[in-house]
Amino acid sequence: MSLSEISATEIARRIKRRDISCLEVTEYFVQEQKRWNPKINAVVENRWSDALEDAREKDRELASVDDPQSLPVLFGVPMTMKEMLQVQGYRSTLGSIHRRRLVQTRDASVVGRMRQAGVTILGTTNVPELGFWFECENPVYGRTVNPFDLTRTAGGSSGGEAAMIAAGGSPIGLGSDVGGSIRMPAGMCGVFGHKPSNRIVPITGHYPASFDVIESLKDPRYPLTCLGPLARSSEDLWTIMRLLIGPDGLDQEVKRDFKLGAPVEDWSDATVWILPEPSMMGVGGTSNTMAQAVRLAGSYFESLGARVREMKPDVLRNAAFLWSAGLSEVQGRTFEVALFNEGHANLPVEIFRSLFGIRNYTMPALMTVVTERLMGANKSEWEGVNAARVAELHAMREKFNALLRGKNIFILPTHPREAPKNGSTVRRPLDFAMTGVFNALGLPATAAPVSWENDLPQSVQIISAWGQDHMTLSAAQVLESAFGGSRRPAFPT
Repeated sequence: MSLSEISATEIARRIKRRDISCLEVTEYFVQEQKRWNPKINAVVENRWSDALEDAREKDRELASVDDPQSLPVLFGVPMTMKEMLQVQGYRSTLGSIHRRRLVQTRDASVVGRMRQAGVTILGTTNVPELGFWFECENPVYGRTVNPFDLTRTAGGSSGGEAAMIAAGGSPIGLGSDVGGSIRMPAGMCGVFGHKPSNRIVPITGHYPASFDVIESLKDPRYPLTCLGPLARSSEDLWTIMRLLIGPDGLDQEVKRDFKLGAPVEDWSDATVWILPEPSMMGVGGTSNTMAQAVRLAGSYFESLGARVREMKPDVLRNAAFLWSAGLSEVQGRTFEVALFNEGHANLPVEIFRSLFGIRNYTMPALMTVVTERLMGANKSEWEGVNAARVAELHAMREKFNALLRGKNIFILPTHPREAPKNGSTVRRPLDFAMTGVFNALGLPATAAPVSWENDLPQSVQIISAWGQDHMTLSAAQVLESAFGGSRRPAFPT
């Protein structure tokens, strides 16, 4: 079994047993990244040489200690970071032409916690422009593609992470999720990903909550943003979440007394709600294979003694509007100001340029500006509608928390269908709502592969009440045990 097929947690165990060296592990993953990256364009800035030197230093440290078990939990394990996270000494362009030369001087809080846990950072991974789309493509680094089919998207916005982890070039990574940006790419690439309950992991050092911004905040300006892990193994989601949770002294919204619950061993007294074919306004119909993945998951929990019940298809009919209502609680710069870097751009000209391939900006980003302007032009009317949506959102939060509190989970697809063809997501812009609604609701959500169709993963997301991350993480472990979890793609010829 290759290193790409075992968990990061197990790799660390083997290092501490001195079965394998940190350098051997790092050399393996560096070579896999060098092999795969020209095909999938996932890593946008590598630190391979630095990583190898880091590994040598860790081997010297390992040789000097009497008790290797005293070393940090992920000692010597390589990993990657989403490019929207600040990594000291490396760029965080967000795929924007205006940030090409912006080098970070500090680590994001979660990056620092992973360093303290002993990891070796291999590089940063690709994102959509400003992270605001569910396909990774931008004017700075180009497009990331799916390792299972190079004609398909890896998803977004943590698509670079999911693609490289799926390819076997990194065992674990950190991503972020505002509207499904961990779960969609994890689902499309057949790996595991976890969006934590809102406000249990600090977002300090993740765009736009840079250190200077977060230190000046007095209000919860980014309530939808969650940072979390992606991994080939569900075991690693647990390991990383234990490291990430808790306040950092800067992000004042983080709950100070949150504790991650224990893994669930007995499902005989659990209730599992399933929604194989959600009916959501503006969202495409669910494919038969994605719906079947949900039913398979439900059936397996039923075999464990759980009570399985199916929700009405339209229970989340207004998912896109609920996410938009949640987004309206964000306090900060408009997307247009962020995209054009405080300057003014001729929007029709930029759209024309993008259509003819001489672009400064991607079409999804420009269409987001168009939408923002249309909403601004009808501000009074929109504010009235949005107030009603916000009230509906608050009611839905109460409803789902009451329904899922205790030993209860909810399973539905991560996306209406398997990974779409490259460039096609712009034609179905609201499909993200299947995941995004749970950011607005603030609930924990874990993506897990269940079945495969034509070598493409069919994945589900598992939801529970706020703070019950242990329920969704435990369910993902059950599904991995039942259905085999991640697979390695064949190397494209």
